[in-house]
Amino acid sequence: MINKFRVIMRAIHLVRDKGIKSFINKAHEKWFQLSFSEPPFVPLAEQQLEEQKNRIFDIQPKISIVVPVYNTNPLFLKQMVDSVLNQTYSNFELCLFNGGSTKGDVEKVINHFISKSDKIVYACSETNYGISENTNRALALATGEYIGLLDHDDLLTHDALYECVDAINRHGADVIYSDEDKIIGNTGKHISVHKKPDWSPDTLLSYNYICHFLVFKASLLQSTGLFNSQFDGSQDYDFILRLTERAICVHHIPKVLYHWRISENSTAASYSAKSYALQAGKNALQNYVSNRNESLTVNEGAFHGAFNITPVLNEIQTAALFCLGNWGSTQSIKEYYASLNISSEYRPFDVVIMNFTPFHKDAYSIAEQSSYYKVYDCSDKNVAEALNGLLKKSNADHAIVINADIHSLADNWYKILIAEAVSTESAVIAPKVLNKKNKISSYGLAVSQKGIINLYHNINSSFFGYFGRLKIAQNITAISPELFLLKKDAYKYYGDFDETYTTDLTIVDYCLRVNFLSGHVKLVNHELLYTRQSHSYSWPKNEREVMLEKYKDYLQDRDHYYPLDFLYKPEGL
Repeated sequence: MINKFRVIMRAIHLVRDKGIKSFINKAHEKWFQLSFSEPPFVPLAEQQLEEQKNRIFDIQPKISIVVPVYNTNPLFLKQMVDSVLNQTYSNFELCLFNGGSTKGDVEKVINHFISKSDKIVYACSETNYGISENTNRALALATGEYIGLLDHDDLLTHDALYECVDAINRHGADVIYSDEDKIIGNTGKHISVHKKPDWSPDTLLSYNYICHFLVFKASLLQSTGLFNSQFDGSQDYDFILRLTERAICVHHIPKVLYHWRISENSTAASYSAKSYALQAGKNALQNYVSNRNESLTVNEGAFHGAFNITPVLNEIQTAALFCLGNWGSTQSIKEYYASLNISSEYRPFDVVIMNFTPFHKDAYSIAEQSSYYKVYDCSDKNVAEALNGLLKKSNADHAIVINADIHSLADNWYKILIAEAVSTESAVIAPKVLNKKNKISSYGLAVSQKGIINLYHNINSSFFGYFGRLKIAQNITAISPELFLLKKDAYKYYGDFDETYTTDLTIVDYCLRVNFLSGHVKLVNHELLYTRQSHSYSWPKNEREVMLEKYKDYLQDRDHYYPLDFLYKPEGL
């Protein structure tokens, strides 16, 4: 009854604040979501659990599971401890700190387990120091080489530590996180599975997508420091930002290892249930980004718990705009340049017209006299050859590559892209591209062993997407060749575009190379431009097969950043 009331009130507020159109769009998106067949959580079979128990790893670190406890529901506390003690990996300890619980059942449950297991390390206080300091006191009990963080009423799967130790042995990971889901009270019902992306530093700056289960090398605490009570409510977000910055290998386990308990007042049930947590998260992120770049400002995002980082354009930064298209006359080139809305006041900007259709040579000599742009005959070259030749000549800090079918929605679109480039370490940056019907033409490509998928083609631009992914900046496997920014330093590091491709598939190949070499590709949530004719993505089959074979050691049966089973409208290309 309470949940129905909340739904009704949210609907009323949406209509009041955003209008009936937004309400209809939200209802439409919800209908799409309900059509997903969310996979139920299936625990491992007994045989699999026994096999894990018998496995001997080359590296068998001791893992300290750290849990601050305060007035926990006795049943939930018992279930939490059971979930830890029943792990298939045995070299662990459970460190419990009881921070001033006023309910006597808490101490009773803990003492019951202490009498039965020597794996529990326990300390208590008559004072509740708050979530951060209680966690720090639990950390002080830990003696393991790795530490795992667990909330006092949540659950681990039986194979959680096994999978983490496997990642340590396979990848040398010093920070590990997994997928998670939510469990409703004591019903045993699992909902809202969160299939997370692989390590995504830009996504983490949009919201705390990592959360649970988090395991990290204990020695990292020497440089990261402990939990900061200044950010209580989002203390884990602050800690994860600092932790991942200092890690050498952040590894994602694409498997649900953690069940987040939904209760009336938990952030698992509703982020808005703890309004102070939202402000704490914003403060934590602002503190983090300000230490890296004083000019960055954090604003609240499109939904609770999401944030936008506003960069400031550094006028010292230079850029070159490479326009790929087919023009038959100097007049058509002049008209195209006018449509770009390039301000004459922004001078550190070179515009290069790359014409792949030959016309009379005298026309080129006339066009080249323009003080605003240069025209190059690229009719005897493929996209990669033409880009490589011109990029090597350019002295600009950034290269913006744009298809001639793309038109601007915002006068300052190129300035926004350049500012975004300055504020991220990602090599390739791209915005959201809409079509004539104000739907999405492209907001990222997924690439797996099975092929290439345009993730949100023709989806309503007002939709939020899977875990809000349509409304945040994030990392992605590849961007559409229609429009992107490539940092010149990144181009020097990652090398030339592959000239064996005859089409712009070479750009998708380049994104894969960046990811394969541990770099990142970033989408920014700006609707700056639209396309009159959506990219066809009709790449030759032989070129696609060559690319998939080339990156077979990197590509998996899943995309590294997006769960393909949660697409609104999958479109294989």
